[in-house]
Amino acid sequence: MQLGRIGLPVASAVFLLASPALSLGHCKPRIEALELLNQLYGEAPVAIGVTNKHTLLEVTAASNGKQSWTIIITTPDGLTCMIVAGEGWRAIAGPGQGTKM
Repeated sequence: MQLGRIGLPVASAVFLLASPALSLGHCKPRIEALELLNQLYGEAPVAIGVTNKHTLLEVTAASNGKQSWTIIITTPDGLTCMIVAGEGWRAIAGPGQGTKM
């Protein structure tokens, strides 16, 4: 199976969701988490989906040239947890049109 550029980070995030290392100390109400990511890194949501666990998975990325990104998960009660973050974000074409790894 070949993963696109976003496939590996998303697969990693799904793995991390099952990890007991996920700390509630990294969680905030969704609006606060999004405001914090925007204020600190200039990030805003660029991709979104609902997981099989009924949580909202979002990828935020900077549009200010910094190329930072973060994957967050929001529970049905509105609590958002920051899962993983990194640098070097690149937008790719729609599904099936991106570069294959």
